[in-house]
Amino acid sequence: MQAWINRMSLKQKWAAVSAFVIFISYALMCTVVFISLNSWLSYQEEREAKRTVDDLVALIDEQGARLTIQDIQENSGLMNAIVDRSQTAYILNIDGDAVVQINNEAPIYEDTQRTFIETNEAVIFNRPIQIGPFLGILQVLHPLHAFQQLMQYILIAMVIAGFAALLLSALIGYQLAQYLMKPITALSAEMMDIKENGFIGRANVVYTADDEIGKLLHVYDAMMKQLETSFEQQQRFVSDASHELRTPLQAVEGHLALIQRWGKHDEAVLDESIATSLMETRRMKKMVEELLALARREQVDEGGVANVYETVTQITQNLTALYPNAQFHMDCDPQVEVAVPENALHHILKNMLENAVKYSGQEPHIHVRTKIEENRCKIEVEDNGPGISDAHLPHIFERFYRIDDARSRDIEGTGLGLAIVKTMVEKHNGVIFVKSILGVGTVFIVEFDKNKA
Repeated sequence: MQAWINRMSLKQKWAAVSAFVIFISYALMCTVVFISLNSWLSYQEEREAKRTVDDLVALIDEQGARLTIQDIQENSGLMNAIVDRSQTAYILNIDGDAVVQINNEAPIYEDTQRTFIETNEAVIFNRPIQIGPFLGILQVLHPLHAFQQLMQYILIAMVIAGFAALLLSALIGYQLAQYLMKPITALSAEMMDIKENGFIGRANVVYTADDEIGKLLHVYDAMMKQLETSFEQQQRFVSDASHELRTPLQAVEGHLALIQRWGKHDEAVLDESIATSLMETRRMKKMVEELLALARREQVDEGGVANVYETVTQITQNLTALYPNAQFHMDCDPQVEVAVPENALHHILKNMLENAVKYSGQEPHIHVRTKIEENRCKIEVEDNGPGISDAHLPHIFERFYRIDDARSRDIEGTGLGLAIVKTMVEKHNGVIFVKSILGVGTVFIVEFDKNKA
């Protein structure tokens, strides 16, 4: 049974369930209606028989002592008017023999001791009466044949209507399921197409209703766009990484070939080739390390905090030793702490400050400022470099992106620094953005949650 259910399509399951629920609901409703109708009609039949008995007893009591049994036997027209054609009335003596009979639709019921009797065929009332000196029993039999036939017709009609409702509900349920499943069927077809052909020529499923299916398709479309973007970025990343790694490898290969030809006996060529090879090897090592750092998806350290002023002071001291011409101007609150682990903040600010120094020419003037806005802390790093044009600003956080299209090697770098910085900032619930004016300089701004402690 379970295997058969599992093989059914969703439309078939939907139709079957809807038909079953509607049929059960209809059956329960019909059962209640049938029982209620049966009780009410049965009560009406009983009332009709009782009314006949009461009318006959009232007629006899009204005549009083003047009426004799012979009078009733000779003139039963008034009693005939009271008794319905389908009913039968008897006046019985003490022995149970009929003295007077009105209609002849049913035989005498032998039990005359009980005042009310109900059988499958009739309702019987027995009442003791006295007509002058005569003591006897008035028995009225009210047949239930018409009542039973009516209930049988009603039951047959309900059963036929129930099966018709079952078929109709199954058909309507299947059609409704087919209509509602259209977007999901289209979604399945699109997914199969993507599986076979990739993202090329992907067609979005059109569905305008704002219901659960619409929300599902909206989430799916957003997810597929994100996957498509990630896929394109991955392809671009592989292409750029191959290009960036090919250059130093070619350089190392060329210098090793030079050593093999002439460098064994020429110390100048040997020293230059070894120095260049080591430099390119270090560059490849640094690039691989940054690629690994960029690809890593580590969990954010919970509870880490860092003092901005202390971190900036430590970094500027180290950079001053490397770049003696650089001048750093700090306007940082010594008490400000951000909700970022110290090593992460150190890596982010070191990369930003080092970039600022490298791109500021011969006499770098670097300004570092902190600004507090409610529960957020902004850290600004401003340089006096040549600035960045508006055409390049949207792309500077992309991997391997260099402002010089010729990828000049005058300034050492891999093109991964800012991409790593952006990834780390976003990992710690931060944002990073940049402002720049050509010929004036550039300002990089990172924003983190302020430490609440």
